[in-house]
Amino acid sequence: MNGQTLVPTQKEIVQQTIERNPKSIKEIADETKILEPNIRRILGIGAKEGVFERIDRGVYILSRKGEDIAYIHTADAVETLPKLAEQGIKVDMVFLDPPYTTPAVKGGNRPQRYDVISPEEFGKVMRAISRLIKNDDTPVYYIASKAPSGLKEMARYTQQIFNVGFKIVAQGEYTKLQKDKISLATNPQGKSITPEVLILFTKSGKFVEKEIPRNLTFRLVRPAIAGKEGYPTQKPAEMLESIIKQGTLPGDMLLDPFAGSGTAPAKVIELKRRIIAIEKSFDAVERFIKPRIKEALNPIKTQMAFGFASV
Repeated sequence: MNGQTLVPTQKEIVQQTIERNPKSIKEIADETKILEPNIRRILGIGAKEGVFERIDRGVYILSRKGEDIAYIHTADAVETLPKLAEQGIKVDMVFLDPPYTTPAVKGGNRPQRYDVISPEEFGKVMRAISRLIKNDDTPVYYIASKAPSGLKEMARYTQQIFNVGFKIVAQGEYTKLQKDKISLATNPQGKSITPEVLILFTKSGKFVEKEIPRNLTFRLVRPAIAGKEGYPTQKPAEMLESIIKQGTLPGDMLLDPFAGSGTAPAKVIELKRRIIAIEKSFDAVERFIKPRIKEALNPIKTQMAFGFASV
């Protein structure tokens, strides 16, 4: 080209900036010095508020009054979490409800309408989380099956948490109740469902209570799991609100690597925290997560930016 240097176009500059890691419109503008209206034109989005807008493959933005403060990725947590760790992202709390598979859940009370991960894959998740926590006192809440027929396999998942240096601070139980709030919930065979264990981990073995005192034992009505109303592994919003308040303060960043029903991300937003949620199922994102996030966003003065990718 006779020694001439090709000057990249604004479109090329914006695309290169996004490829490195997801960014809000404002962050792209600050980095590239390109005006925000031009960036929106290049990315093919408008300036609608309270609506998910696509800014790149796998990335959507949800704005209110022009400010974007958090990202949510829907992809494979096993692949995504190490990338987030490489970007230097840090979180103030982790909620782990992994899609484990054990003899107790196969054909049991939770239909297998979602992808599961192996203990080895969960080990990769934990190695990334070990790098994502802000410090050794960062709380990790972990919920797991206590069904007798699955204890041996479940222990292989739990061991992955110990393998990266986490220590148990305390533990309790989540007991599923029927609508009368007294009777135990039952599985399709009519047998009472074994309570799930809820364990609080930190690397230091210490825990500092935030808004409310620590509590890890809950007896709550099981959310509906049929049709559009619920999700197979959905947890009660009351329990999630409690542990979020125990472990974080407003403005803190939480990580939910297996967002599923979207109940936890919605509750995080309602409580004026920030969220990084990861969910592999595009169907779950469209049917559960996005609607619940938007519903939770409406009553409060907060803004979120979200990344979504179909699989």
